[in-house]
Amino acid sequence: DTSEQGRGLGGFSPQGLGNLAWSFAKQAQLSSSVTGGARLHVGTSGRQAVYETSCLDFGEKQVNRLFARIAEEAINGKGGMERFSPQDLTNTCWSLAVLGLLHRGYFDAVKESVTRRLYKNFAMSEGKGSLYPLFKSQEIANLVWSYATLNVEAPEMIDIIADYTVTICSGDKQYDESSISRFFKRQELANLSWSLAVLQQYPPDLVALTYKGLLGSGGIEGVERLNRLYDDGGMQTQQIMTLFYVQMALDMEAPQLGLSLPNGFPDAWVETSSLFSNNDSTSSSLLEINSSRLQINIGKTLEKIGFEHVQEHIIGAEDIFSIHNHEIDTSSFPADFLSIDIANLEQKIGIEVDGPAHFINVLDDDSESSLLPRHLDKIDDGGGRSFKTKSNKVAWSFLNDGRRSVNGPTALKHRLLCHLGWCIVHCPFWEWQGLRGDVDAEEEYVKELLEEVIG
Repeated sequence: DTSEQGRGLGGFSPQGLGNLAWSFAKQAQLSSSVTGGARLHVGTSGRQAVYETSCLDFGEKQVNRLFARIAEEAINGKGGMERFSPQDLTNTCWSLAVLGLLHRGYFDAVKESVTRRLYKNFAMSEGKGSLYPLFKSQEIANLVWSYATLNVEAPEMIDIIADYTVTICSGDKQYDESSISRFFKRQELANLSWSLAVLQQYPPDLVALTYKGLLGSGGIEGVERLNRLYDDGGMQTQQIMTLFYVQMALDMEAPQLGLSLPNGFPDAWVETSSLFSNNDSTSSSLLEINSSRLQINIGKTLEKIGFEHVQEHIIGAEDIFSIHNHEIDTSSFPADFLSIDIANLEQKIGIEVDGPAHFINVLDDDSESSLLPRHLDKIDDGGGRSFKTKSNKVAWSFLNDGRRSVNGPTALKHRLLCHLGWCIVHCPFWEWQGLRGDVDAEEEYVKELLEEVIG
C-alpha cells in the first residue's frame, strides 16, 4: 500500500530542507530546557538532554534516518549545493551539530561550496573597493561552530572565512571595536573564538579580531564603550567561560600570537555577579562535576585491581594560568575550571567516563576507520529504547552499534589536559554497559584500559 509510504524529500526546496532540519533541532533544544509541567521529564541536562529529547520524540533510528536523507538530498538533488543560500546551508549544519549528527559527505560538500563562494566573492569584488557581504555574522559564527562541535577539520574554509571576516569588519580602514560591533554580536564572537580553539586553527588576524571585539583595546576604561556599542550590560557567563578556555588553548598552542586576557578580567566585563552557572546545550564549558552511576561502578572496579584514584579531580584556573605567568588576578576566576572523572594524582593518569554527550553519530561512513577502537572484542550491542530512571525521569538508552566519533568539546578538553601533563584514557559508555555487570569482564576491561597509559 503506497499510501503509507512517506512523500520523500525530492520535492523540498533548499529553504524547505534547511527549515525542516532546523525545526527538529530547535524543538529538541527548547523541549530539553523546559521544566515543571513539561511533557517529558528528562533527567539529564545540556547536550545530552537535547539528544535524549530528540530520541524520545521520534526514536533514535528515525532521527538518524531523517537527517541522513536530508543531507543526501542536499548533495544529490538537482542543482547540487549551489542552490542553497548561506542561511539554508548554515541552518542545516547547525541542526546536525545540535543533534550530534555528522554526515561526512554533506559537511565536505558544504566546505567546498562555502570556500568556492567566498573565493568567487573576492574575485568579483576586486577593484570595486568593497566586499559584498555574502555571509551574515550569524551564518559565519554558526557555520564554524557546527564544524567545531562535530570535530570536523576545514582548514581552507576557515582561512577564507578569516580573510572574509577581517575584510568585512575593516571596510576601507583598520577594524576597531565599532566596526566589529556593527557586524557581530558578542555571542557570535565568543562562539567563533571557541570554535577556532576546538579546531586548533588560529588565523592570526581573525583571532585578534575576536579578542578586540570581545575585550576592547582600552582595558577596564574601554568596557563602558563596548557596552554602549553592543547595547548591553556586559559579557554573559558563557562568553566569560569561553574566553578562559580559548586563552588556555592560545597559551599552549599559539603563544606566538601574543594575546592575553587583560587585567581586571572578568569582573569589569561581566554582565551580572551571578557567574559560572550555565545549562545551555551549546555551552562551551568543559567542567563536568557529575559522578554518574557508571563512573562510580568503574571506580569500584579500579579499587579492586589496586588502582589508587580520586573521583572528580578539579583543576582550578589559578593552577592553569600561573603556569604561563599571566599578570592577572585569578581570584575572580571560577575556582573549578577543568575536571577529570577519575584521577591518579601521583602518576597524573586520568580516566574520562564518556557518556552520550561526548560523542556524535556518523551517519554515512561504513568504513572501519570511522569506528572508535574497542578495548575488548566481545561487547554486547543493544540500546535504542526509552526507560524510566529510579527518580522517575525519562531517559534514553542510546544505540550501542552506531558509528560514533568524539565531538569537539571532548577533543578540546583532552588536548588541554594533555598540555597540562596528564595521560588521559577514555571509557565510552556503551563498552561498559555492554559488559552487563560481569565482574570478571569488568576487571579485564579496566586492566586493558590502563595498559594504554601505563603499558
